[in-house]
Amino acid sequence: MATRRTAPWIDVTIPFENGMHTWPGNPPTVIKPHASLAKGDVCNVSVFNLNTHAGTHMDSPWHFLKGLGTMDDLPFDAVIGPCRVVEIKDQESIKPAELAKLKLKKGERILFRTRNSQVSWKKKSFDKDFVYVSKEAAQYLVDKGIRTVGIDYFSVGGFYKDSVTHLCNSCLSNCASCSSGSSCDICSDGFFPSGSACALCPVNCRVCSSSDSCILCFLSYFLDVSTPLCKLCTDGCSSCTAGGSCTTCHTGLYLQDESCRRCPGNCLECDASGCITCQNFFYLDGHGGCAPYGNYCFWGFYNAGD
Repeated sequence: MATRRTAPWIDVTIPFENGMHTWPGNPPTVIKPHASLAKGDVCNVSVFNLNTHAGTHMDSPWHFLKGLGTMDDLPFDAVIGPCRVVEIKDQESIKPAELAKLKLKKGERILFRTRNSQVSWKKKSFDKDFVYVSKEAAQYLVDKGIRTVGIDYFSVGGFYKDSVTHLCNSCLSNCASCSSGSSCDICSDGFFPSGSACALCPVNCRVCSSSDSCILCFLSYFLDVSTPLCKLCTDGCSSCTAGGSCTTCHTGLYLQDESCRRCPGNCLECDASGCITCQNFFYLDGHGGCAPYGNYCFWGFYNAGD
């Protein structure tokens, strides 16, 4: 009897390993031990040397265009959520004719499965003849308003041809996602759609419907429905109710009687009875607090004895 899959995630990433494929001219991936319990060290530590184009990765606009956003500027919802995996039969590139059969919808996240999965990754070295997204197909995907595109090798653009597939034009200011340079589909946090552009929300407001009406506040603020604007939660509170009563606290604090109180020294997480998790180089002392490791040295120092 077949066992039904219950895991919410399907991992399609490429494992990191020494000697794995890398884009020609980029530094190789090197993984080596730095410290080992087996050799008498206090812990196991490994060193990873890799470039940002190694294995399964994302390219930010900054990858090709100077002055545009880096990975930390991109909206999480672009790559988190349902997606459609599409198998491509063409052995050379992804073309509009094959995409036209898919009935693509605006806002979809599309992952392309090509012969790269079974052929390119199994070669001894980088495959310069991998299947890529043709320039015409890239424009087709833009015209359809596709949210996210992924492919099963290093680049959506070809090695010999159509490398221009990578290149992007900048959206309007404060726009997180757009299908053209003259209008915005999704505004960045703190802004709302106003005509074809994005306008500023009220102060400390993450999502709003207008310049004077907030829907969702940033961390440590709550929505005053009578205004409706954002007001600061009580000190040390990371989230609170509409009345200002605290519901969660920042790291190093704990919730008691709807307010945040400080944990014992060197404690990261605690409750009213004492510490639950200590900072690095400290341990739970059994009495609700954290004590330092007596014979442990910080990196860059050695134990010279008493």
